[in-house]
Amino acid sequence: MLAENPADAGFHFKPPEHAEIVEKCTGRAFLNFDDAAYSPDMRRFLAERFPEISLYEMAGTAAPARD
Repeated sequence: MLAENPADAGFHFKPPEHAEIVEKCTGRAFLNFDDAAYSPDMRRFLAERFPEISLYEMAGTAAPARD
């Protein structure tokens, strides 16, 4: 098991409820979850936190060139 890090919020083995996700992610820099935790509540949290799609999610776009 990974060591506890105060900057991390992790969800594993079962789907968390939306309120638990919000509570545990407040003030955290990183989020980690496994397939079992990828639930409708997790998808809702992610949609609320990241309402705009990223450059990497846009169809037909390549990664930006590196300098």
